[in-house]
Amino acid sequence: AAQLALEYRLDLQNERDRLDDLRRGVENARNDELPDLNVNASATLPTNPGLERGGLNFDPDNVRYSAGVTLGLPLDREQERLRSRQAVINLQRAIRDYTQQRDNVAVSVRSALRNVELARFQLTLAEQQVEINKRRLFGQQLKAGTVDTQTILDSQNALLNAENQRDRARTNLRTAVLNYLLESDQLRVNAEGQLQRLPGMVGAPELPTTAQ
Repeated sequence: AAQLALEYRLDLQNERDRLDDLRRGVENARNDELPDLNVNASATLPTNPGLERGGLNFDPDNVRYSAGVTLGLPLDREQERLRSRQAVINLQRAIRDYTQQRDNVAVSVRSALRNVELARFQLTLAEQQVEINKRRLFGQQLKAGTVDTQTILDSQNALLNAENQRDRARTNLRTAVLNYLLESDQLRVNAEGQLQRLPGMVGAPELPTTAQ
């Protein structure tokens, strides 16, 4: 679950992209500390202003050209070194923030998954409680002549309460599953606006079929 969240969470993907940008910034800042070598060249071919069409008829003696090379040695680049150090500090800070955010995501996803297991267990207990109350009420109804009315009414109320508790447990399970899908960024909706089940969710309680 944590591995899927680290892969799918868009906020973590954005942070990883940001780290890549900062790493490139560090490389660029370090590149500014290196020597500069610039090469430039130019050439001029004057034409006869008295001709409407010059064509390729020109005099090589009139050709003007120039070339130059400029080498800049890193003798006094304190500003560049400071920018390089600042870029490294920013990268290290971003790495710490990303690590902390990644750990928080893993913890939240594991917690959401534990909530799903807990809600599933509570639903199982609630369903068993409903069955127990049904059997008790059925047994009392079979012996209606020997059981007073108040006892039967109490059993009916207990069954109703158990059914309400079961419905609440089912809702809690649905909510826990949806929260897990949100925390792991695996919540998918198709073109018809229906939630798509993940592999292995066949036996899960019915989720809402339409995204609200």
